[in-house]
Amino acid sequence: VMKVEYDLLVVKLVNFLFYAGMACFMPYKAIYQKSIGLTPSQNGLIQALEKLITLFSPPIVGAISDKFSFHKSSMIICILLSVGFTFPMYFVPKVNNGLNHNVDCYVTNTTIVCSNSLNFTEGCNIIENVDAAYLLKCWDDYNNSATVTCEEPTVVNNQTEDAIQLKCKDETTEQDTYGLTFMWVVVLTVFYAFFTNPVQPLIDASTMNMLGENRMQDYGKQRLWGSVGFGSVALLVGFVTDVFTKSKSTEEKDYLFSFIGALVFGVLTSIVCYKLKVPKHNPPSILSGLTTLVKDPRIIAFLCIVMVGGYNLGVKYAFVFWYAESLPGCNQTIIGLAILTGCLTEVPMFFVSGWIAGKIGYNAILVFGLIFASLRCFLYTILTSAWQLLLVEALHGLSFALPMAAMCSYAATLAPEGMTATLIGLTQGVYWGLGNMLGALLGGVLYR
Repeated sequence: VMKVEYDLLVVKLVNFLFYAGMACFMPYKAIYQKSIGLTPSQNGLIQALEKLITLFSPPIVGAISDKFSFHKSSMIICILLSVGFTFPMYFVPKVNNGLNHNVDCYVTNTTIVCSNSLNFTEGCNIIENVDAAYLLKCWDDYNNSATVTCEEPTVVNNQTEDAIQLKCKDETTEQDTYGLTFMWVVVLTVFYAFFTNPVQPLIDASTMNMLGENRMQDYGKQRLWGSVGFGSVALLVGFVTDVFTKSKSTEEKDYLFSFIGALVFGVLTSIVCYKLKVPKHNPPSILSGLTTLVKDPRIIAFLCIVMVGGYNLGVKYAFVFWYAESLPGCNQTIIGLAILTGCLTEVPMFFVSGWIAGKIGYNAILVFGLIFASLRCFLYTILTSAWQLLLVEALHGLSFALPMAAMCSYAATLAPEGMTATLIGLTQGVYWGLGNMLGALLGGVLYR
């Protein structure tokens, strides 16, 4: 008994470290892409591409892991390659037309008396021609200058000049940004997504195999440590990002610690994975196993519900924090607190998920999860302050954690012998892949 509990302690630690690494980068990926000059539409395309890859990579890696029974090796390889393609994103150059310009202007205090008529011509028409919605920052009041033309002028007093500084920042336009920055983010995202997304279902499948059929209801008690890691580290990264940015005396956020954190926790997770004790099994062939899965009407209906839940979460992860930055009082610390709030509500839901499933069943939990996810999406639309985001995130446990625990446990229950990782990978692929892809893609169009 002590050996089993030690093995589960390793599972808890793997969950904590892996999700801590995810917290460093995943919630901030969209707003990091915004900071380097990408537009909402481009962000939606990148998120959709990421989710499209997520649809295929977890079931493929899961099926191969089931076939050859090397779940642990697959996890370690995927984690190391994931951080290998995450960290270089920090060095992607910003969009070239998002430049700062310092312009010296002069204030003239001069009275001019003309013998005949005056002809005034405005000389600073650029500001007048720019849509006010694109003015990013107005530090001082400004007035248009005027050029005076008159015949036989007489200057009454001397001219005085004071130098002032005008700092401008151009707004990125769609046609200028499908270049180097966009392509680098796309390429790195493809590999990042392919190797990152199989890890979660592999951890879940290994957990289920270690628990066995008689203890599957204890899955949530292992998974909740992922929520603890995600919430605590996300808050820390948000706070450190704000402090680091202020220390550099710049208004542009520097996400260096997000990338460093993802790298460090990724390496630590891969080291701890060596201690996992995953039972061996003799699965059917990949082709016959997949055929068995797609012929089961219960599994098809289950995956349809999973897809809708993934759509709701896809909208959130793609655009909620992007949208939150436009709310009054928003900073990275508040975003970190919002993530922490959501994760704090996950912990009790994961803990009691097995008990609730025993009372009302997996299907009822999935339906209630969709109801609360829809309610949360509606509440996002009526926010008037960044702090209100914390209240909405209090629904995260009911809209995500409880149905997620039900999804994994139900998938393990439905899976044929030896195909736990395959079905959980397919479930996660539909949820994080197809569902999230539709949420990101349609959300990008609607947000724009």
